[in-house]
Amino acid sequence: MLRIFHQSNPLTLLLLIVFTTLINLKWIISAEPITDHHYSFISNILFNNWLQINEWPVILITLLNIGFIMITGILISFLLQQFKIITKASLIPAVVFITLCSLFPDFIYGAPELLCGILLVFILFKIFGVYNKTKSDMTYFDVGLLSGFMSLLYFPAIVFCLFGILSLFRIRSTSFREFFIYCVGVVLSYFLAATLLFWFDLLPQFAESQFGFPESFNRMENSFGVITIVKLSIIGIVFITSLVFFSNKFSTNLIQVRKYLSAFVYLLIFSTACMALNIPLHDGALYFVFIAASVFVSYYSYHFKNRLAPELMFLGLVGTTLIIQYINFAA
Repeated sequence: MLRIFHQSNPLTLLLLIVFTTLINLKWIISAEPITDHHYSFISNILFNNWLQINEWPVILITLLNIGFIMITGILISFLLQQFKIITKASLIPAVVFITLCSLFPDFIYGAPELLCGILLVFILFKIFGVYNKTKSDMTYFDVGLLSGFMSLLYFPAIVFCLFGILSLFRIRSTSFREFFIYCVGVVLSYFLAATLLFWFDLLPQFAESQFGFPESFNRMENSFGVITIVKLSIIGIVFITSLVFFSNKFSTNLIQVRKYLSAFVYLLIFSTACMALNIPLHDGALYFVFIAASVFVSYYSYHFKNRLAPELMFLGLVGTTLIIQYINFAA
C-alpha cells in the first residue's frame, strides 16, 4: 500500500483523501460532542466563547479536525521533500502520520493541539530555512512569536519555545543579538495577548489559569489504559525499528541534512516533554510525539531498500487500527 504513495501527484492526493476518510470512518460515524476540559484560557475564549464550536454539528467538527490532521501530514511531506530528507516528492510521511493518528480518536477532539501542530510544522520550515543564510533576524523573531502563540493556545507547548532556539543553534551559528530577537518574539506574543485581555478585564484570570499548576498535578487519574498501552507497544516496535535504521544511516547524509535530522531528534525529546506536562495525562497528549515519530517511520519507509518490511509494518498499523475500531474489547 505504501508504494501507492511513493509519489506526490493529484491522483495520489485524491487517494490520500479517500484513505484518510476510510481509516477514520468509525470515528466519523460515531462522532461524539466536543468537550473543553483540556482547553487553555486563550483556547477556551477562542474556540468556545468566540467561535462557539460546541454548538456546531458534531460531524462538521470531526471532519474539520480530521482535515487538519491530513493537512499537517501533507505539510510534513512537503517539509521532508523541500529540505532533501527524502529525495523525491512523496506522500509517505502524510499517510504514516494519518495512520498513527487514526489509532487515537482523542486527537480528533483536540482543536488547540491540531492548530498548534500546524504551527509547529511552519516553525520547522522557518528553522530549516536559515541554513547558510547571512541575515535571519526575521526568522528568529517569527519562530519566537509562533512558539509563544503555541503556548498560549496549548500551555504544555511552552517547551517548544526552548526547542525553537536550540534547533536554530544546531542549524547555524547564532549570535547573542539573534537570541535576543528570538526572546523578543516570545515575549511579544504574551504582551499582545495580555494587552488584549486587559481591555476585556480578563488579565487576572488569564495569569491565574495560564501559569498555575492544575489541581490534578499529583493525580494521574486519566493516565493511559491497557488498550492505549497495547497500541503504543505496537507503534513502539515500528518506531524502534525505524530509529535503529535512522541511527545507522545518519552519518551517510550530507552535513546539511544531518543538522535537519538532529532537529527532529530534538523535536522528539521536546514532544515527549510536552506530553509529560499535559496533566491529567490522556491519549490526546501524544499528538506532538506522533508528529516527530512519523518523521522517523517515514524516513525508514522511504529509504529502506527492502520495500517488503516497511509495507508489512504499515499494514500492521492499519490492521491494528481497524481491529481496535471495530472489535469490542469488553466482549
